[in-house]
Amino acid sequence: MKILPPRTAHRGAPRGVGALLRDSLELALDGLATYAALVVALMLPLGTACVWIIIRFGLTSARAVRLAWEAGQSGRLLAIGAVSAALFAASLLFNAAKYLDLDARARNAPLGAEEAMRRGAGLILPLAAVTVLDMLAILAGLLLLVVPGVVALLRFLLVAQALILENRRGLEAFRRSNEIMAAHVGKVVGNLFVMIVVMAASDMILKFGAVLGVVALMLLLRPPNALVIPFAVAASALFLFLRFLVGVWSSAFKTLLYRDLAALHPAAPAA
Repeated sequence: MKILPPRTAHRGAPRGVGALLRDSLELALDGLATYAALVVALMLPLGTACVWIIIRFGLTSARAVRLAWEAGQSGRLLAIGAVSAALFAASLLFNAAKYLDLDARARNAPLGAEEAMRRGAGLILPLAAVTVLDMLAILAGLLLLVVPGVVALLRFLLVAQALILENRRGLEAFRRSNEIMAAHVGKVVGNLFVMIVVMAASDMILKFGAVLGVVALMLLLRPPNALVIPFAVAASALFLFLRFLVGVWSSAFKTLLYRDLAALHPAAPAA
């Protein structure tokens, strides 16, 4: 699969949205086993535990925090904080490992799950830092005026890709994102809007299929009451697994889009 470099194949112009959708789907499917392993290792255990708590006790994270705060249960608050931090770290590692393998796989040099996680682990703190800075910049813009917040959102849309794919750390990631977005804001926003619509449609299909499947199996198997909750948790875990896998398509799309645009704006190698 020869997806990169794009400039030779596309005469110096970035791919159109149709070609990006096709190539990114091919890229995601090529590494399906790797991304399934990443989902199982990083996202499924904590995600399934959270689903079990919601189904078993009817507690969302916000409600759990509120109840623990009102009851003065500092130990429970610490436990909720620890689980939230673990989920945040796992999601950062998952995204870093996923993008690293997608980028390498597009150049016919896939990393595999283990190597992608090893390399991605070194990006957890930088990713957390730029994520917080990005949120603060957007929030500050929205508090001052709506327009600055929207501008910040657009200009910093590619910060994570700049960090992971080009090893741009800290403010350099923001500068790189700003440079590319300033020249191609219409291309990026338009293409990502199409991908968002595709992902929303895929999510609706998955949800409909999951609900239909669970109802059909419940009617067919008629599990005893004691097994209803485990059955529902298992079905939810399967849905989460498939949802994360489908999301890899979106990440592959962003990887190829970023590489197409970055090739038009060569920058000095990152330190």
